[in-house]
Amino acid sequence: MSLYREQVVAELLAAGGKVSRNRDFDLFAGPGGKGLHRLYRHYAALKRELARAAAGEDWEVAAHRENGGLVIEMHNLGLCYCRVARVPKPLVGHFAGVLDELGLDLKG
Repeated sequence: MSLYREQVVAELLAAGGKVSRNRDFDLFAGPGGKGLHRLYRHYAALKRELARAAAGEDWEVAAHRENGGLVIEMHNLGLCYCRVARVPKPLVGHFAGVLDELGLDLKG
């Protein structure tokens, strides 16, 4: 992933509004626009799932730093569900803030 794409995704996540390929056409136009929008949707979904996991009783969430990035592991014991997400370096600050807001610990 290019540094430009990571920075744009970080800015979109920090803005917190709804993002649409049609409404934000200028941002997502061009050869890399579809991939950029997909990347944004991926990390926005991770952010929503973290919020659900923090509010749920059957969830275990662990996060630690690795190679300058962040690894987030979510386990739902009742559903036998596990998600492991790797967050690149430019998005670490945003997701560290999300974890802090949700009252989840970041190790390392």
